[in-house]
Amino acid sequence: MSLPDFLFQPYLAASINSAITSGVPVQYFAYLLILPFLASVIAASRHLFGLATYGTFLPIVLALVWVELGLGWGAILTVFLLLWSWLSSFVSKKILVGRFRIHYLPRMSILLMLIGLGVLFLGVLPGWMIFTTQEGIVFPLLILVVMTQNMVEAQISLSKKESRAMLWQTVIFSLMGYLLFSWRFLAEFVIAFPGLTLGLVFLLNVLVGRYVGFRFLEYRKFQAIHKNSSGSK
Repeated sequence: MSLPDFLFQPYLAASINSAITSGVPVQYFAYLLILPFLASVIAASRHLFGLATYGTFLPIVLALVWVELGLGWGAILTVFLLLWSWLSSFVSKKILVGRFRIHYLPRMSILLMLIGLGVLFLGVLPGWMIFTTQEGIVFPLLILVVMTQNMVEAQISLSKKESRAMLWQTVIFSLMGYLLFSWRFLAEFVIAFPGLTLGLVFLLNVLVGRYVGFRFLEYRKFQAIHKNSSGSK
């Protein structure tokens, strides 16, 4: 077997199977192998097409949070925290900056505290069943709180148009990540062929990384300039 030994396929598969036999959950390995593939898709979309997200890994983490919480509850909590964060950011900017002139980093810490209070408010609402019916919800919720604060923090230096574009594109990639992480066939494939999976991910990144032309959205953006320069010759 070449390349070499088919990208260490026998060794990787044997190690994964041994760990699964010892009691390690299968989905852990599936997530670890799907994660670089999803990151490569997001990176390729940003590099080739010029799409904008809140970083490469934030959509992946958000997708994993949705997998753990369930898409319904995850989407509800994400929307609530975003709305609460924007309101908290607006109020803190008016009061902390306008009146007390508090600097940026301490204001971000207070903003994180206010987002946490929003989650606490949800936890004490009567009938809010997610806190009583799901085990292991604390860690995904904490991740969601920190991610929401980072998204609001990133929006400070952006225009409203850029902020909206980054938000919906991040949500789309997160939803795609949720579907990939939840796809049973893909999970079984990457577990059965870990070497092939990693090899394809590496090859995809090499091919994308060697592209040095304009992004697709840049072609559209500068199309008028290109036509004018061509017509003036």
